[in-house]
Amino acid sequence: MKKILLTVFLLGNALALNAWVFLDSADPAGAGWLLPKMLSGKQVRVCVDVMQRIDGKTELYRGDQQAAYYAISAQLVYNAYQNWFDNLRTHIRHSGRKKEFKDLLALLPKRAPIQFINISPSAKVYKSCRDYAEGEVDLRVRATLYPTPADQPEKGLVTFRLMPDNTGLMDKAAPDAPETSFTAALRQTGYTLGLASAGAVKAGLGSPVFAVNDTQPSVMDKAHGLTCDDAEGLANLADFFMSKANSPRAQGWLGFCPQRNVAYSGGVPVKITPQEKQALQAYASQEHAGPAPLADKTAAAREKAAQYLRIKQAQRAKLQQQLQRQTAQVFKETKENQR
Repeated sequence: MKKILLTVFLLGNALALNAWVFLDSADPAGAGWLLPKMLSGKQVRVCVDVMQRIDGKTELYRGDQQAAYYAISAQLVYNAYQNWFDNLRTHIRHSGRKKEFKDLLALLPKRAPIQFINISPSAKVYKSCRDYAEGEVDLRVRATLYPTPADQPEKGLVTFRLMPDNTGLMDKAAPDAPETSFTAALRQTGYTLGLASAGAVKAGLGSPVFAVNDTQPSVMDKAHGLTCDDAEGLANLADFFMSKANSPRAQGWLGFCPQRNVAYSGGVPVKITPQEKQALQAYASQEHAGPAPLADKTAAAREKAAQYLRIKQAQRAKLQQQLQRQTAQVFKETKENQR
């Protein structure tokens, strides 16, 4: 066991990591993340709160521009998800690989399947997200009026700064310009899909086995908009959630960034040589006929990832048992003190 843990530790520290990783709580079942639900065609129920800072406290905004700010926030969130899907679809088509990704293209929504449950043209009072029960909403959005910084990402929550003088519907005007609300919304919605920034590994929030030692610009890191790296991340995450042993891409598929020698298989990136890249390109062009050129390499990478996930699951189970024992002990001591 110690040897296995050491292997995982060395793996995490050996990778320089690309700009995105998978969130460490992402699992093949996709529980709690929005991408599997969106790929299945189900509507995602979204609630929006527009917040402002008053005397050091964050409260719901009730000012004259309430309807406009709620509408802007909803549009930002919708556009952010739509851009994630459009970016992937564009890279698949421009790379001439529609046949290779036929199954994924069939699942990618043409319109982001989002239903804003507390916003309507006739609304005069906007119901707060905290007034909805957990089962009534899939995603809570907190748009805070500038200049309050966005909160840290949480599961089932999107937060971003809302700048009334710059709705964020356009890219930054210059590299040193303040981040727009739209860029922040892209990054935050990426979190809800199951992706994170490379820095999440150091913070214990990201899985090092779902990253590769090859940096490319990404909106999950410092890019101003979605890139080829983000298209790879979303496609890789989709494969991870919908992984099938008989999928032609299970034996590896090339990413969309032309200068990168990386293949992906079931969510796991694999560094490959230029020769292996050519072999995989030929294999894909022949519609995956014959033996897969990277079968052994991708199988070994997937097993390493599965090993990592088993360790993490065991660690979580152990922590849960400790918590249950501590709770039982506190309950016992409380009852004894009441006698």
